[in-house]
Amino acid sequence: MVVVSSVRASLDAKNFYLRTKGEMEDAVAGLGFPSLDILQPSLLLGPRKESRPMELLGRLVAPMLNPFLTGSREALRAIPAETVARGMIGAARRGGRGIYRYTYSAILQLAELRPHQPMPAQAAKKTPA
Repeated sequence: MVVVSSVRASLDAKNFYLRTKGEMEDAVAGLGFPSLDILQPSLLLGPRKESRPMELLGRLVAPMLNPFLTGSREALRAIPAETVARGMIGAARRGGRGIYRYTYSAILQLAELRPHQPMPAQAAKKTPA
């Protein structure tokens, strides 16, 4: 199973959106899939049918901020929705058993995976079931 959540998703988050994403992750993990890949992107870049003014502003500013988000803040980089979609395909191709969470750099690596190509070990973050 491959799902998209959000960076900083957590059952303990004070933010409703992040707490809801954390609840979703917990619920899906509880279903017992032998393989669960959770992609946790930050702001998604690309066209949308809906219009959200603050999100639009974020999508315009985020690409300029991305280079400054390094180290522990790299996971907060905005990422094209198309890259996340390709990352989902890469996660399915990887086929690892267990629960794995991926943020920005690991999603980029997943997006480049080809059939039967192993994922670099340091990119996948296995989490307890």
